[in-house]
Amino acid sequence: MNRQNNAPGSARFVATVNPHDPGGELRRNRRWLVGPLAIIVGCTMGFAVPVSIGAKTVVRHRVPSEKPAQTIVVFVNGTRLSLVETPEIVAGRLYLPLRPILSALGIPLIIDQGMMMASLPTGAFAIRTSSGQATLDGEPIPFSGRPFDRQGVTYIPYALISRAFAGAVSFDQHVGTVEIVSPYFVGAPPPGGSAVTGTVAAIDRVSRVPELTVMTGGNPRSIALTTGAKYWLEDVSIRTQVPATLAGIVVGDAVHVILAKNGSVLSVHDFFKSASGSLAAVSPQAVALADGRLVVPKKTTLITLDDVPAGLGALMVGDFVTIRSNPQTGDLRQIVASRAVSSAAPSNAQPSDIHAATSAAEISGVTISAIRPLRAGETLSVDVNGTPGGRASFDIGDYLEDLPLREERPGLYRGRFVIPERFNLAEVPVYAHLVVGEVSAPRAQARQRLTTLTTTPLIGDFAPRPQASVNDRRPTIYATFSSPAEDGIDTRSVRLNLDGHDVSGDATCTSSYVIYMPTHDLPDGPRRVTLRLQDKAGNISERSWIFTIAPTQRAMQ
Repeated sequence: MNRQNNAPGSARFVATVNPHDPGGELRRNRRWLVGPLAIIVGCTMGFAVPVSIGAKTVVRHRVPSEKPAQTIVVFVNGTRLSLVETPEIVAGRLYLPLRPILSALGIPLIIDQGMMMASLPTGAFAIRTSSGQATLDGEPIPFSGRPFDRQGVTYIPYALISRAFAGAVSFDQHVGTVEIVSPYFVGAPPPGGSAVTGTVAAIDRVSRVPELTVMTGGNPRSIALTTGAKYWLEDVSIRTQVPATLAGIVVGDAVHVILAKNGSVLSVHDFFKSASGSLAAVSPQAVALADGRLVVPKKTTLITLDDVPAGLGALMVGDFVTIRSNPQTGDLRQIVASRAVSSAAPSNAQPSDIHAATSAAEISGVTISAIRPLRAGETLSVDVNGTPGGRASFDIGDYLEDLPLREERPGLYRGRFVIPERFNLAEVPVYAHLVVGEVSAPRAQARQRLTTLTTTPLIGDFAPRPQASVNDRRPTIYATFSSPAEDGIDTRSVRLNLDGHDVSGDATCTSSYVIYMPTHDLPDGPRRVTLRLQDKAGNISERSWIFTIAPTQRAMQ
């Protein structure tokens, strides 16, 4: 089976709000992100982290720091980091040591003539502390605060982690914890080991010892793939990671290889970016998706239709396509198209009721049980009707292939699959295969596509900021949130609570933000906001924070 990518990505955006024109700013400030260091998604982007600090003396030519009231602990994907260089608070902003964070993510840091560089699956990251400038693939990264060096340790604002690495970062000041959620978390090499990051240039699968050629730093490096190496596929668009085999690695993808001290390969992590949709127009040079995106393939772009190599001329309006690209370089590698079967027989139909096969092997219908997004631990059921006495299997996109189907009665094949953790899918086709004797039936596709949401919704920016003092008795209160799947938030579940009162009915809510503008003056003093929501699979997220209405600040105006 030719490998393909049928898992569509979910476009994510980060929004900031202008209190005088909240809707306009939310519309104007959309930014396309890669998905995860994940999630993709810009948590706390564009805002400094307000913290309560005591009096301080600012010394000229030195970076002032305020000792945190408690030790700040950093977690990466739930694992606590052992940090020698601890986080610092400077001018009310939290700063994190750069090198140990990258090390925990398994990303090497290169220092050359005052420039620090790291090669990420999302692009080439560079930062120069002398100027305080940071870039991703040569493009400036806007952020608040300024990186600095202290005793040979480089510290960066924690919001820059999210902006530069497309990660989800949150800081809970009350308990003193920083959480970094990263789909690129592959772990550091073992003692004496090493890591190679770059682009897959070639794959030798036929030699006795398979070999992978990786372009890293402009130079090719050949890596012998020793027995026992583990393989992982990561779709950065929708924060999905699944185990794989060497057959799942594709030329052009970003790759991160971890080697042991003796040079043997421990793991190969393959990263790609996807975007999908139905075709709205087809021309000899390009295709247009229903959402307006225009895709112009290169000569090196592989195009397949129903698992068979094809040209643009073979595609039709209405075909479902997935665009697969390298998240580092943006190079368009594949256009994978599928054409759904015209009908699907009910799962309880008898073979005689579904137009029994007229050939040696035929699939007459494919149905799946998912009528809504599924969460981790739930079961997907797949029913396939076709020629009796065969061997049947099904694929979930190209993430999981050849999952078994058992013939429960003549012509009816059934299979089950329990949704694992970190398996986010957005409108992925489910395919069925049937072989009778030596004859293979044409691959068939279920009419309904599969969406899974195993990552809880991410609550990103919110305002007023935690512990902030505001002089407006009617401040704009808002929060942004996101899900791996487009339109994955259940807007009916969004509940915004202010000082114990549900104000959701007076708030404006969309699938990506909620905003509330009080119609009466709020009393002076601390005000507590609580936001609770869930996605369409039932995963729940909740966040509370406190800000203060400060009369003293009004008097100073």
